[in-house]
Amino acid sequence: MNSQVKNGGHAKRIIRGSTHVLGGTVVASVLGMLRGFIVAGGLGPALYGAWNILMVIFTYNSYADLGLANGMNKEMPYLRGKGDASGAEAVKDNTFWAISLIATGVNIFLIAASFVFRARLPEGMVVAVCILAITNVLFHLYSFLVSLLRTDKEFGLFGLAQALLSLTSLAFVVVFFKVSPDRLYGALSALAIGYFFVALYIVCRTRYRVRLTLDLQRVIGIFKTGFPLITIQVGAILLISIDRWMIAGMIGQIDLGYYGIGLTMANFLFAGASTVAFTLYPFMLERFGQTNDAVQSERLVYTPLLVLSYLMAVGCTMTAFVIPPLITYVLPAYVSGITAVIILVFGVYFISIMTICGNFLVSVNKQSTILYVQMVLIPFSIALNYILIKIGLGIEGVAAGTAAIYVIYGTSVILVALRSFTRENGALFAKAMRVYLPFAVSLLSYLLLRGAFGSTSSSLKGDILVTALRISVFLGPVTLLGWYLNRITGVFHMLRNATRT
Repeated sequence: MNSQVKNGGHAKRIIRGSTHVLGGTVVASVLGMLRGFIVAGGLGPALYGAWNILMVIFTYNSYADLGLANGMNKEMPYLRGKGDASGAEAVKDNTFWAISLIATGVNIFLIAASFVFRARLPEGMVVAVCILAITNVLFHLYSFLVSLLRTDKEFGLFGLAQALLSLTSLAFVVVFFKVSPDRLYGALSALAIGYFFVALYIVCRTRYRVRLTLDLQRVIGIFKTGFPLITIQVGAILLISIDRWMIAGMIGQIDLGYYGIGLTMANFLFAGASTVAFTLYPFMLERFGQTNDAVQSERLVYTPLLVLSYLMAVGCTMTAFVIPPLITYVLPAYVSGITAVIILVFGVYFISIMTICGNFLVSVNKQSTILYVQMVLIPFSIALNYILIKIGLGIEGVAAGTAAIYVIYGTSVILVALRSFTRENGALFAKAMRVYLPFAVSLLSYLLLRGAFGSTSSSLKGDILVTALRISVFLGPVTLLGWYLNRITGVFHMLRNATRT
């Protein structure tokens, strides 16, 4: 088959897959952000701070599988690229049972620990931890199933599952907030029910089956593949959660609640960006399995990176324009966090576009570079945030420090990935400048428009008018950036081809 035909076929599958995942992610993110606002408003700043700490524990627990899901995600596409379908199925079966045993054991231990240390925990926290432990186990079941959807390139069903998860958990949050005397328990229970419902739906739709088998040698092999990947992910979680721990320990739980709104917004944007990297990952692995040549993956990395840079730069700026009136009139108790939210929203751009390059480095077995960057940045982030808090900059200082870490982290990974395609410093610099051009233009436009139209007014009508004017004028640079993007990538032509039947 002609290579152009192959590339065209891949481009169509990637664009269509990204569209399906993006559609589901947008719906899920919008509903998830709405759920976050409802939870924040229903719990209040103090309890919302506790919720954020529980969510950090939940995030850590999601990696309790020791990297087996990551190993499965990497080995199955690679084996299929090699033509070993039976080996890929064996990986799937063994991964399921190993994850089930580990997740159950870890969360039984979590429940036991909450009883042992109940005297040191806030009142009612033991029950919350027990609900969280059940949620964790259900999450691992859900995560295993969506990993299979990703490996099988069932992006349409994956997008639908994401949307259903957010819709179900949102619906039950509303119900529990109306009927439950303890809203923290209700919010956690709603999340657990969402994972259970969607996992059941995926099983019914796909008829996925697993053989009862547990080959220890194969499990060890999957672990060896996945553990370095989980180490990177845990490192990333540590890196991006340092700010929350330091606010909780050095400033206060209420301020963590204010800061949590920024995290909700940033996560909304990050989720949308990660869909492109999510869709590309199995294609990268199969390509590397076929060629064992990293350079052959450049078309799967650089063009999507440019497109994602444009989308995220525009998305972050639009969000920054909307944040002040949105928080002022929807969540007035969180007005104190507006500046921190805006800083985090612009900062998340760098780790969002990095996802494509991070997945590429993993697919070509260069993941150790990411780990080295994390090992340097984690202690640096702790020291930086400590200094900013001590000099009295509060959550705004923590947000600025965190954004700076995002810039260094994202840029380092992007440059390492781009270095795989060129050894010339001039060419590397030119590639990087094309990536960051949309952000530079968008940030400059934001600062100029914010100054040109003055501060927001004291009325809802006035604030909406000012925000609408800023966004309308911003559409000018957006159009110019879109023209430039199409000129260097031909993305609009690819989109037209992908939508043809």
